[in-house]
Amino acid sequence: LADIIGGGKTSLLYKNLVKNQKAVQAQAYQQNSELGGQLAMIALALPGKGLDSTEVIMRNTLKELEKTGISDEQVARYKASTEAQLINGLSSVSGKVSQLAANQTYFNNPNRLPIELKQLRSLTKADVQRVYDKYLRGKHAVILSVVPKGKTDEQAAKDNYTASAAGYKAPNYGYDGLKYVKATDSFDRSKQPKSGANPVVKVPAIWQDKFGNGLKVIGTKNTELPTTTMLLTIEGGHRLEQTNPGKAGVASLTAQMLNEGSEKYTGEQFSAALDRLGSTIQVFAGDDNTTVYVQSLTKNLPATLALLDQRLLHPRFDPADFDRLKKQTLQGIANQVTQPVVIANNAYAKLLYGQTDIMGVPNSGTTASVTSLTLDDVKQFYQQYYSPSVSN
Repeated sequence: LADIIGGGKTSLLYKNLVKNQKAVQAQAYQQNSELGGQLAMIALALPGKGLDSTEVIMRNTLKELEKTGISDEQVARYKASTEAQLINGLSSVSGKVSQLAANQTYFNNPNRLPIELKQLRSLTKADVQRVYDKYLRGKHAVILSVVPKGKTDEQAAKDNYTASAAGYKAPNYGYDGLKYVKATDSFDRSKQPKSGANPVVKVPAIWQDKFGNGLKVIGTKNTELPTTTMLLTIEGGHRLEQTNPGKAGVASLTAQMLNEGSEKYTGEQFSAALDRLGSTIQVFAGDDNTTVYVQSLTKNLPATLALLDQRLLHPRFDPADFDRLKKQTLQGIANQVTQPVVIANNAYAKLLYGQTDIMGVPNSGTTASVTSLTLDDVKQFYQQYYSPSVSN
């Protein structure tokens, strides 16, 4: 339910708030605790925009859901992407341990994953609709407005909640009268145990290749999980902006644009296609390179690679997407002045690299440099630096 309301580019909140540039960010999530749970909807409004209009849109979004109902397509996308997440969560030791421990703690069954998958696969739109009708439709909500200091007029509404003057009183947990009983054992902790034999690390076999277009490839095979992961690195990234510091941030903005639509798909259609496969294709720019991360269930790899071809070789470069992402980037830069850690890191980088090195400028650019960026700058950066000859 939370995913349909605000879980990415296919969600209602994205359509009603982010896509039409009425908010910088909007999302919804559902959180379970031992004694209860909550569904939260969060929106970061544009500067100077009152939160009253944002609240109206969020409430109207729920009314829209009531009118349209839950679709089979929405449920199918969620089931595919969530199943992939559950499987991918087993790719690390920590992921395995966390799942085993949680299931043992709460269900007394460490091997509960097959049950979870069975429940997920049996989920229907009627189940989701039932949950909405029972827990959200017509229910009260806590509304929190976070506004700049002194600008209470931007709140969604005046405060109507008064904290109890009595303060918090802890319940009786039954600890009174308990005494500490020290455990006894025969283990002598004054003696250091002898070390065993050194473990032998089994290094996986790797293979290497080089394509005719200059692309270098290295890989390995692991059959523990039915998944495939690819990492494509394109040399350069933020450092390429050294030739034109006035355009700092173009590498990051170019990567963001590639995460939008392609020639065949809008951004929302592309996101929906990935969700149906349970796959991930993400592009992001770092200091030294641009990285393309791909993760897919092996059975869906051919279809995922077809989408990768669209994202990497046939980007859409839609002017509306560029305008929205540019505004979001500028708002992110403006918000940095409220974050002491970011301020300190930026100041340190400037001292470390000096006034003329691009590494002294944030990866996202500055207000002046990002303001000057155009869609043609992004297209030129893509054409000039996205090449298989400098990729691995």
